[in-house]
Formats: sequence, C-alpha cells, structure tokens
Amino acid sequence: MKRIILEDKKRRLVPVRLVVMGLSIFLVVLFLEIWVVNRTSTYGDKIYQLKQAQAALELENQVLSNKIAETSAMVLLEKKANNLGFNTINQIDYIKFSDKLASAN
Repeated sequence: MKRIILEDKKRRLVPVRLVVMGLSIFLVVLFLEIWVVNRTSTYGDKIYQLKQAQAALELENQVLSNKIAETSAMVLLEKKANNLGFNTINQIDYIKFSDKLASAN
C-alpha cells in the first residue's frame, strides 16, 4: 500500500516539476529580452548622437570647402597678382631660332 502511494505522489510531482522548470525558463528568457531591449535603446541613442555629429562635421566641411574655393578663385588671384606688380600681356613676342643654331653639327 505504501508503495502505491509513493508511486502516485511521484506521478503527481512530475507535472509540477515540468511546470516549475518551464516557468523558470520563461522568466529567464523574459529577463534576457528586457535586457536586450534596454541595451538596444541605449545604443540607439549613441548612434543618433554620432549621426548628428557626423552631419555637423559634413556641414562644416562643406563650408570650409566653399571658403577654399572662394579664396582660390581666378578673380581673386588676378587681383593679388596685380597688387604684386604682375600685369596682363598685350603683345606676345616670340623668339625664332634658325635651323643652323638648332643643329649640333
């Protein structure tokens, strides 16, 4: 009789153990899911800040490129050349060499 009661209790404990084990696994997975979502949102904020910094740097780079283009424009270079004493050429003089001078014989 005792043996039948013990076997009956063991049969009842198996489903209870499975339920407890299943619930434990579910809670662990739930905890991990919450942790992953939290970490993802934290990294999302960091990525957003980095993208804002990248956009600001690209804008600053464009502004600096425009300033470089302005300072190296041909009109500005011509004005600087005139200030330094360079003038435009009105008449071009060519030097012609004769064939005798060009040959090494």
